Amino acid sequence: MSVFSCKSGAVLCMPCEILHDSQGVSAWLSERLGLPVIELHFLDDVVWGYALYKSGREVDRYSSMPNYWEKLAPEELKRQAGDASVVAAVWPGVTVEEIAGYLTNKEVIPEADWESRAYLDDQFPVSDAWQLCDFMKKLGLDYPFDEDGDQETKPIMSIMIATPNGLVQKDDFEKKSEAIQEELRRYREQQENQNG
Repeated sequence: MSVFSCKSGAVLCMPCEILHDSQGVSAWLSERLGLPVIELHFLDDVVWGYALYKSGREVDRYSSMPNYWEKLAPEELKRQAGDASVVAAVWPGVTVEEIAGYLTNKEVIPEADWESRAYLDDQFPVSDAWQLCDFMKKLGLDYPFDEDGDQETKPIMSIMIATPNGLVQKDDFEKKSEAIQEELRRYREQQENQNG
């Protein structure tokens, strides 16, 4: 995991590869450091979200498109809604008014409003998952890459963190990956034999 120092004094950790058991790592860090930890998610250039931890417990969660993977039950939709007052109470230096505009369900925003901004100084419209970067700025977190994906800031260190659950997940992932690679190898061999 690469560790970046932000101008605000906050620290940003970014995984160098797939992070197994990110929830366990975030909960552990928040408990161990005695500081709030926010785990930020960005999926398929479409969805962004977070899980906020304090003292080893998840205290808030948000998804910009909660039904993206599957239709959620009403209680799970409520859990994914995010609560600006919880974030402001836990995260130092941010107010409800500075972030509440981000915590909307993008699935119900009328198409006519897709290009609007949550706040006048935002770079990205509400329909763009890169709105996550605008949210990060309000939290005092600097995104260390530019629009082309080039790294603008050098990490201050690299660390390795693993939870027991994460190691099991990694092992399962590697086994599945190996099985898929073997299946592809057999398929290509079959295709070559048929064509050649």
